[in-house]
Amino acid sequence: MPTTQLSEPPIRTPFDGPGATGISWAWIKWIQDLYSWVTNLLFSNIGGSLNVSQINATGTPGPTTALFGGNGTQGAWQVPAGGGGGGTVTSVALDGDGVVFDASVPGSPITTAGTLKPALAKYYQGNFLKTPTPGGPAVMSPWEAGPIGNLDLPADVVTSITDDTNVTGSIAAQDLTLGWTGQLGLARGGTDADLSATGGANEVLQQTTSGGAVTVGQLGNPSLKSYTKVDLTAQTNSIGSTTLFAVGASGAGTYRVSISAVTTTAGTSGDTLTVTIGWVNESGAATFTTATLDLSTLSAELDVTQILSSAASQNITYSTTVSAILGNPQYSLHLRLEYLG
Repeated sequence: MPTTQLSEPPIRTPFDGPGATGISWAWIKWIQDLYSWVTNLLFSNIGGSLNVSQINATGTPGPTTALFGGNGTQGAWQVPAGGGGGGTVTSVALDGDGVVFDASVPGSPITTAGTLKPALAKYYQGNFLKTPTPGGPAVMSPWEAGPIGNLDLPADVVTSITDDTNVTGSIAAQDLTLGWTGQLGLARGGTDADLSATGGANEVLQQTTSGGAVTVGQLGNPSLKSYTKVDLTAQTNSIGSTTLFAVGASGAGTYRVSISAVTTTAGTSGDTLTVTIGWVNESGAATFTTATLDLSTLSAELDVTQILSSAASQNITYSTTVSAILGNPQYSLHLRLEYLG
């Protein structure tokens, strides 16, 4: 409100005074002051606060009432329609969803004071909380309980095996089962053949051509040189005819026998040793006998190589002859057989 006080009007009337012909200057000044005071009263800012009791309204202000005013009518303190009244809560209850939490919550309901403590739901071993798989990972779904299936696993987890020519397989639960079918091909390091009824003495697996089929038979490939060997030590007597190698049905050809004999214990003068190789060629039986080895001289050595031609399905043999007059000599014998083609 304006703080300037309006002065009292002049005591004399506006036209008072002898010979007055108009309004006095004192009244004119007071009228100007009155105009300024009224203007200031109507348009100046009103500061400070207004007490609720000073509001001109019907009814009684309180914690459940609000001030309502009509258009051009006196305001009134009233309870808002549809609520705002007092009330009390007599019971609070909580139920679990039966999936994540047990359906029954201990302590529920609370009627005076207490604490609600929901417990996690219980499941048998092998069950997990998961979202349903239909719709894929982009679809929001409520939780459910159950075992993990293939669709619940990441995309990089192997859940099945694709069978191929030889290997079959299956995955069930935690078990991986592998099976086998057919013959292992050459490209996989196999024979690509059923060998259940093949094989025999001196027979081997072989490929006669590069990349060819694997067959079973006796060695007949010139690239496989050494067929067999014999190493005997501390020999004191003659050795009768003994098979060095059994030539197979496909083994006919030229062979080389390397003979090495050494005196390891000297005898007396006149003690000797000879070595004989026997075989069957295209015409019939044949033999070769080495020169004599002096068994009376320690470390004396006999080294001989013999090339022979053997027919198929025949034996190549060896034998020794010891001539000891008075002494007790000993010798070692080393034989090597090679196929030359």
